[in-house]
Amino acid sequence: MAINTKKALNISDFVSRISDRGISKLNRIAIQIKPPAELLGVLSFNNKDEYLTYYAESVSMPGVEFTTGAIYFGGPPMTFPTRSEYRDVTISFIVDDWMRQKIFFDSWMNYINPKENKFDFRYRDDIIGEIDILQIREDGQGPSYGLRMYEVFPIAMSEIKGSWAEQEPVRLDISFSYRDWNRSEERRVGKECRL
Repeated sequence: MAINTKKALNISDFVSRISDRGISKLNRIAIQIKPPAELLGVLSFNNKDEYLTYYAESVSMPGVEFTTGAIYFGGPPMTFPTRSEYRDVTISFIVDDWMRQKIFFDSWMNYINPKENKFDFRYRDDIIGEIDILQIREDGQGPSYGLRMYEVFPIAMSEIKGSWAEQEPVRLDISFSYRDWNRSEERRVGKECRL
């Protein structure tokens, strides 16, 4: 199909489309973390969405990358995908004055590798959870896009440096490993998220 370059490059048409459909903004991302059920039961965490969802300052939506192999039939090689690669995701949290975000992730990290149990790691199935990442519409009436990361667990927690000279909020970066992710159809069609 031929492209009508005059119509495609018409600035007023572009502005009209933007006015009609809007643009996704980087500052409209929300997260919901579902840690292992046993962890919540043991530690009696209540209202974790209040101090995780609301305090998540930044997150990268995960992507996917294919590793490739090559076949040679004479001439340039033909590449083909061999497996999917998912890179770790880091979420940056602003820490409240009660340090609840730090306490929560201290507890999850210790749950994975309990100090009181001679640092013996728990089984993988016992430590994993899920994370939903939602792109919120400009009108705030729910998500326009959502994805769920499966078999998630934290693998790194940043240090926190204190200084008398600093007045900035404390930030805590948590890196997560996960097995895979899928787009959440039920969220995409407009069910409200708990924000």
